Amino acid sequence: MRAPIYIVSTGIGLLMAASAYGQDNGQAESGLLVLNSSAPGALSMTGNSHIEIPARIVYVNSSSDNAVRTTGTAVLDAVSLYVVGGASFGGQSECTGTVVEGAPGIYDPLANRSFQFENESNSYQFYEQGSDGMPVVLEPGFYPYGIRITGNTDVVFSPGVFVLGGEGFVVTSGDVSGEGVCLVINSGEVRLAGSSSLMLTPPEDGEMEGIVLTQPSWNDSDMHLAGGSEFSVSGTIYAPSAELTMVGNSTIAGEGPQMGDLVIADTVDLRGTAMIRIGHENSKIVTLPSLPLYD
Repeated sequence: MRAPIYIVSTGIGLLMAASAYGQDNGQAESGLLVLNSSAPGALSMTGNSHIEIPARIVYVNSSSDNAVRTTGTAVLDAVSLYVVGGASFGGQSECTGTVVEGAPGIYDPLANRSFQFENESNSYQFYEQGSDGMPVVLEPGFYPYGIRITGNTDVVFSPGVFVLGGEGFVVTSGDVSGEGVCLVINSGEVRLAGSSSLMLTPPEDGEMEGIVLTQPSWNDSDMHLAGGSEFSVSGTIYAPSAELTMVGNSTIAGEGPQMGDLVIADTVDLRGTAMIRIGHENSKIVTLPSLPLYD
């Protein structure tokens, strides 16, 4: 493995190697982790997107010389960016903090979590809400054919775990909300369009505590999240085998979507015309192990 290279880029920040972080409970709290071990552009940014990560850490596992690839005027606002391989900043794009190339690799901190649900006592058929539908409340349970929301209407998820199969979870328009919700996408895609309003928070206890949206490792379908200032998702977004595209679109200056607190995916593509936020100022920084997990 190459020796660590520390590149101090524009902005402020305290340089800290990954081995400087302790870990109390094995659970990361907030940040962005990109797991693919070899892909070029495993973390990519295009256009004039601005990605703000108040919890201040980004980790990219790819060993490619271009593991991080940015173009245009894209800005990654994070104090620390750790890359196993290399980072390439094109045009006027930048990371505002410290870039550490040749960092040690890290395993998926949620790899041992189980997302298998055997009890199908609450099972529903395919649910689709169209433009003529009245406001509706969905109950937790199993939706073997998926959930599709296509109309300009209100859909509220009751607290609990929703397991989706079939087409997965597709929202093209409408106002979708839920508190204490975890969506487990067993099959199919996640596609949330920028014309929809989405407000979700994760469970505060139980087996899915802190996780709001997940495609378990066996589902490698693409995950596409697009939104504006009325897109606010807190908790963990976990898609370890998926390509995650996050698009910020907003007509309100300085505002954009809140896309989780901890984001973990195989590869991540960030783009759009608005700021995308991951985490909050008061979030606990993602904790890395005191020693590298692999070389």
